[in-house]
Amino acid sequence: MSNRLKIFLLLACIILAIGSTMYALPTGGRDITYYADATFSGDPVGERYLACGSGSWQSWGTVTSYSKVETWDCGTGENTGCWAYFCASNDCEPIDCSGW
Repeated sequence: MSNRLKIFLLLACIILAIGSTMYALPTGGRDITYYADATFSGDPVGERYLACGSGSWQSWGTVTSYSKVETWDCGTGENTGCWAYFCASNDCEPIDCSGW
């Protein structure tokens, strides 16, 4: 096998390996804040946060049935939504919290 062919095959393998490990980063950020009860008052008991361009969640605390989800566009930084969720037995009811 010629050296040119070996180099070509090696480069092709490298390009395929890099391409297979790439994935799309999120186009929007998301912050999920968990509260102890349905009043959504007091200090949060937990949080999950997905920053723009990170592709991985940051989290702390406890996940509860009472969460507030805020989203934003990574390109403009503008808020794209806010929902509060009351969840019981895997049945969640979203409530628009944009005016809170």
